[in-house]
Amino acid sequence: KVVIITGLPITMALAVTFGTTVLMDITLTPMIVACGPILIGLGVDYALHMLNRIEESRGKRLDELAEQNHLRRRQGLPEEPMPDIWDAGLYREAILEMSRTTGVAVFLSAFTTIVGFSVMILPAIVPVIPIRTVGMTLVIGILCTLVFSIILVPTLAWLLKYHKRENPPMWGKIGRFPVKHFLLILIVTGAITTYGILNMDELDEPITGSSEAPEGIDSLDTLATYSEQFAGGQTSMFIFDATERQNSNGTTNIRDIPVLDEMDRLENRIINEVNNTTTTSLITFLRSIPIVIEDENTGIELYNDSMWGFLHDECWTVPIDPTQPRLECTFFYAMEADPNGRAGWRADMVDIIFDSLSNEVRSMLLNSGERKGLVYCVQPYLNLIYAGGLRDQIDEILLEENQLEGTSTSKLTGGLPVSLDINEGIHDSQSSTTIWTMIILTLVLMMVFRSVKLGIITMIPVAVVILWQPLLMQSGDVNVNIFTAMIGTIVFGIGVDDSIHVMHRIQEEKETPNGIQNSIEHTGQTIFETTVTTVGGMSAGFFVSFPGLENFFIMMMLLIFFAFLTSVFVMPALISAWNTGEARIKGQQKWGDFGDDPILEQKVIDAGLVDT
Repeated sequence: KVVIITGLPITMALAVTFGTTVLMDITLTPMIVACGPILIGLGVDYALHMLNRIEESRGKRLDELAEQNHLRRRQGLPEEPMPDIWDAGLYREAILEMSRTTGVAVFLSAFTTIVGFSVMILPAIVPVIPIRTVGMTLVIGILCTLVFSIILVPTLAWLLKYHKRENPPMWGKIGRFPVKHFLLILIVTGAITTYGILNMDELDEPITGSSEAPEGIDSLDTLATYSEQFAGGQTSMFIFDATERQNSNGTTNIRDIPVLDEMDRLENRIINEVNNTTTTSLITFLRSIPIVIEDENTGIELYNDSMWGFLHDECWTVPIDPTQPRLECTFFYAMEADPNGRAGWRADMVDIIFDSLSNEVRSMLLNSGERKGLVYCVQPYLNLIYAGGLRDQIDEILLEENQLEGTSTSKLTGGLPVSLDINEGIHDSQSSTTIWTMIILTLVLMMVFRSVKLGIITMIPVAVVILWQPLLMQSGDVNVNIFTAMIGTIVFGIGVDDSIHVMHRIQEEKETPNGIQNSIEHTGQTIFETTVTTVGGMSAGFFVSFPGLENFFIMMMLLIFFAFLTSVFVMPALISAWNTGEARIKGQQKWGDFGDDPILEQKVIDAGLVDT
C-alpha cells in the first residue's frame, strides 16, 4: 500500500515534468539524471510526512475520545460512541489537522527548495546551459510533486485503507539524546566539519571524463585500440592567421614561403616540447609529396627529396658564381633563363601543389581567401586531467608573439579544449551555485520562520553536509566528474527539506526539552523512513554500467544519510546548546530538564482527639 501511495504521485510528477520539458523544448543533457533522484526523494518525503501525520492525528483524536469516556465512566455518565478507525468524519478531521501542521511544513519546504533551485536558472550566476536545464526541470518537477502529493496521498490512503502501526518506543529515547548530549554531538560534528574544510581542495580537482563512459561499448574499445596503436583519437586545432601579412610576390598570403616557414616553426615546437602530440597541416602534405628529377638522356638522378625539402633547397637562393659553379645546383641555374628567375619558379611550384589539392582537402586546411590555415594537433585518447596539461602547454606556445611580422595564432580549439572548458564551467558554476543557493535559502528561511536565529540554525545542517563531501572524495574510486559535480544541489534539495520539517515541528511543539523529544520521536522517525526508502531505491545505481554514475549514487546515498543525521541530531543539539547557554547567562533554571525526576509530596494529616 505504501508503495502505491508514495509511488503513484511520484510517477505522475515525473511524467508531467519530463513531458513539460519536451513541450518547452528544453535540451536534455546527461546532467538531467540528477533530477530523477531529487524528485523521487522529495516525493517520498512529502508522502510519508503527510501519511504519518494523518495517522498521528487520528490516533491522538481516538485517545482523546477514550480519555473522555474514561472520565465519563468515573462520573457515572454514559459513554460517547467510539468511532471506527475508518470513520469518514474522523479521517476528515485528521486530514485537516495534517493540513494545518505538516501540510504547512511540506508547502514551506517545497517553496524553499524551488527558490533555491531557481538560482540555477539565472544566466548571470550559471552560464552553463546544461545546469540551467537541470534547474528549470527541478523547479517544474518539485511543483508537480507537491501538487500530486497533496491531492493523491490522502485520497489513496483512504481508498487503500492504509493504517500504520505505532512508532517503535526507541524513538522516544533517541529524541532525548540531542538534548542531554548536545555538547558531544557538536564536538564530533565540529571535528568532522573542520577536517572537511581542510580538505576542500578535493573539490577543486578537474572534472574527469574517463569514468563517465560505460563498459562494453565496442566503439569505445575500438577507439582505445586505435589510440594505442596509432597514437591518435583526440584531435584539436588552431588557426594560423596571415591576414595582416604584407604580400608583394603575387601569391595569396598562406602560399608565401616565409609564412609556411613560420607555421612549420610552430609545429616543430609543439611536436618537440609537448608530449604525445603530432601535427597535421599544409606542411604535412608538402612533406609527403616526393620530388625525383632525372636527366632524360642519361637517366642520372639529379634530385630526390620531398616537396618541402625541394622548396627549401639552398640552390634556390645561392648566388651564381661562374668561376665556381656548383654541380648540384645545375638544374636550378637553368631556371634563371625564365624572366622571373628561380624565385618565379619557386612560387610556381607552390601554386602547383596548392592548386592540385581537392576542394575537400583545401577546405580542411585553408579558408576561402587563403589568408588563414588550420593546424591539427593529434593526440592519443588521454585522461582529461593529463590532456588538459598538454593543452595548456600548447596554448603557452601559441600565445607567444610570432617571429614573422603580420602573422598570429589562435588558442587551441576543438573537441578536447571545448570539453575541458565546459567541464571547468560546470565546476565553477557548481561552486557559485552552491554559495548563492545557501545565501538565498538562508534569507528565505529567516523570513519563513520570522527569525534570523532559526533561519541560520535550519541552514547549518545542510552546510555541514556540504562540507563533509570532500571527505568522500578522498577515496581512490571516487573522482570529480560531470555527475558528482551535481551532488551539492541534491543535498540542498533533500537536506533543506529535512531541516524544515524538524524545525517546523519543534516550533509547533515549542523549544522545550519535551518539545524537541516529541519532534524527533515523530518527525525524526518519518525522516528516517524517507531516508531509508530513498537510499534503498538509489541502491539500484550499483547495477548501472557507468562507473561515474556508480560513484554518483554511492556519494548521494551517503550524503542523504548524513543529511538525516544533521537534521535530526545536529540541529536539535544546536537549539539545546543555544537555550542552555541563554539560560545560564540569564541565571535561569537548568534548561535541559525533562520534568520526569521524582517529586516528593508532603501530605498534611489533621489529627484530633476522640472521646471514648
